[in-house]
Amino acid sequence: MIEWVVTSSILIGVIIALRYLLRGKISLRIQYALWGLVLLRLLIPFNIGGSRLSVMNTAEKIPVVQDAKSISNVDQIEHMSNGSVEGYYPSDFMCDFPKVVAESKTAGEYARMKQVLSFREAFIPIWLCGTAALFIMFAASNGRFSSQLRRTRRPLEVRGSALPIYITGETDTPCLFGLFRPAIYVTPEAAEDATILRHTVEHETTHFRHGDNFWSVLRVICLAVHWYNPLVWWAAFLSRRDAELACDEATINRLGERERAEYGRTLIGMTCQKRTALLITATTMTGSKSSIRERIMLLAKKPKMKIYTLIAVVLAAAVAVGCTFTGSKRKGDARTEIAIQVASQAQAPDAVVDYAKDYVRQAIEYYAECGANPPDGYGEYKVTDSKITGITQINTGTAGLDNNISLYKLEYRLLPDYPNNVALAEGTKIEDGWITEWGSMGQPYLLLFCDESGAKPVWDRICVTNTDVITQDYGTAEMLAQYGDAYTAAAMELYQKYVEETTANSAALTDIFTTLKNEQTHVQLTLTTDDGSTVAGTYSGWGCGNDVQLSSSLLDYTYAAVSPEEFQTAGIMISLVSAADGDDWSINFYDGSDFIQLIIDGTTTCYQATPVYEGSYPVGTILRMWYDEAEFQGIGGNYETQGQIVIPDEGQDYLTAAKEYCEAFEGKHLIATPGSEFCYTYVSCQTKAADDFTANFRETGEIYENTYAFYLTTVFVPENERALNFSMAGNTGKYTGTDPNVPEGAYEYGRCGYITRSNDGWQGNLVGTGW
Repeated sequence: MIEWVVTSSILIGVIIALRYLLRGKISLRIQYALWGLVLLRLLIPFNIGGSRLSVMNTAEKIPVVQDAKSISNVDQIEHMSNGSVEGYYPSDFMCDFPKVVAESKTAGEYARMKQVLSFREAFIPIWLCGTAALFIMFAASNGRFSSQLRRTRRPLEVRGSALPIYITGETDTPCLFGLFRPAIYVTPEAAEDATILRHTVEHETTHFRHGDNFWSVLRVICLAVHWYNPLVWWAAFLSRRDAELACDEATINRLGERERAEYGRTLIGMTCQKRTALLITATTMTGSKSSIRERIMLLAKKPKMKIYTLIAVVLAAAVAVGCTFTGSKRKGDARTEIAIQVASQAQAPDAVVDYAKDYVRQAIEYYAECGANPPDGYGEYKVTDSKITGITQINTGTAGLDNNISLYKLEYRLLPDYPNNVALAEGTKIEDGWITEWGSMGQPYLLLFCDESGAKPVWDRICVTNTDVITQDYGTAEMLAQYGDAYTAAAMELYQKYVEETTANSAALTDIFTTLKNEQTHVQLTLTTDDGSTVAGTYSGWGCGNDVQLSSSLLDYTYAAVSPEEFQTAGIMISLVSAADGDDWSINFYDGSDFIQLIIDGTTTCYQATPVYEGSYPVGTILRMWYDEAEFQGIGGNYETQGQIVIPDEGQDYLTAAKEYCEAFEGKHLIATPGSEFCYTYVSCQTKAADDFTANFRETGEIYENTYAFYLTTVFVPENERALNFSMAGNTGKYTGTDPNVPEGAYEYGRCGYITRSNDGWQGNLVGTGW
């Protein structure tokens, strides 16, 4: 987003500068057209390719801009012991490695990056709220203005007008208003003078021909999206003024030169004392005294544009577009996916080779980024080729073999197009023009665990270590005495650490579910569509009918940690998020899946759930059922919430009111999220009087004179199998009626209920299949 802000702000500054430098020297319509470039830049949130002209090549040298770009999409950063900064992405559960987002940062520079990250996290919700508020103000102000015009307008016949014309006293100046049904509105004073009326109609018709009623809406959209940028407000003000200047010029061309002076007197005679609000999309015939002064001056000057001025303007606009519509351009930007060749001598199981390739891809990305952003004194370069030259299994003795733990030394080569441009960190080597795997910590070693208990081996990636860690941390006398050599010590100790971490996380998951069951801590349930783009809804986990039972069911499973490669999603995601003070955890379940993700303090662990009891639903289905319950409660579909429905008393009889009430209540099934066990695709209700019960209940004092008993038949089509199973009751069956409007596959069931007329309207109460 920072590139969007920087490039659009610079483009606005350039257009404003051109406006003042060339005022009176270029066509006013060309001057107005330049704002179209700003409009496009403000509406396009991305760069169109990259170029060496881009202002971002310079802007990216500013520390704050560098920080903002480096941590783009990152939700957490960590300062490493070697000075680099690693970034963690929201989707990092699919990747073994965090990404290096910055190299060689001091503690002060890292603190600044943290501040930038904190500012972004705080700014985004404020920005969204401001945008929503501006859109609401825009809709409200224009809706109110439209209502005032329609309420007070009187049609005015003007021969030859392409648009309807009305007289109104609600505007201080004649204007064009309306997007889909535009009309010209004139003041009573303008309507009384034939000359002023002719000028007014011609002026506003020119606005219509220029499409200014459409451009004014886009101008307000830009203001709403970029409300925080004062340059955008300045641009909106000036572009609106230039719209009037361009309109004046075109209007004079249509009226003829003989009317130039008379047209100017019309503008002077209609000067407004009040400035039109920027959020109102109406064009204006006149404006404030300062704007009229500028328009009269330019009308008198009659700007004539020389051909070389036009060429200069076109060239300046082209350069401005090239500088602000594109991102930074470097050699590294043109790189393509590089195939990783594996040497024949690098023999290893496929899972190990895949691990090695992923590690090398990380190295390629690292050097590609370094080559695109070289330090001072070095040139740019890109990686053009790569190969794995060796994957050598290290002997870790019987301790490693007995536990199916394998350690492999990885050797690879990366070919830069300009080897001399590579900035070599301590320990980095180049051999025959190829960058080797050697780094400041030595060579990389891949540690894996092979589970052979199933039908086929399953490999888990434990970690990547390196020469210095193995020799220094695990080559101590104590470790050698215990394991015999440093490689065995490193393999066993790192594996044990991996097991402890996964076991601890599994215990944390069970602790969360136990606390939910015993204390019912405040949680929220959120459902996201299968493509992850839309949140269907967020509801409190407590308050629905089966919340305790459903939450308790989460303890009826055992949970085993799995690697990200084994993790499988199943489309629709349901998130269980703690809303209690001091808690920072969330759990993602997938509808119909046994796989879940636990996120604690930004760290994600993947699990597969196995039911304790045979025939249990997948754990993801349990959470979907809980979400469905919470949602249906939230939209007012449960019996406990039916009192929220009030039918206006419009003199209808009680059976009509009862039908309206039942269709409103049963209609909640139509707005449940697709896939919900409460979701119907069709609902209709039929009510029938229960006079005998009404009389009996009144006689016994159970109901009063304004309450009536009735029978209800609900006809419905369930959206899915679970919805059908949920709706089945003793009197549920296939639809037996003859209404041609009822779809095929419909069902019906009966209920009883009461309807009561109160001072607020009709209120109902369904009580099941019997009173």
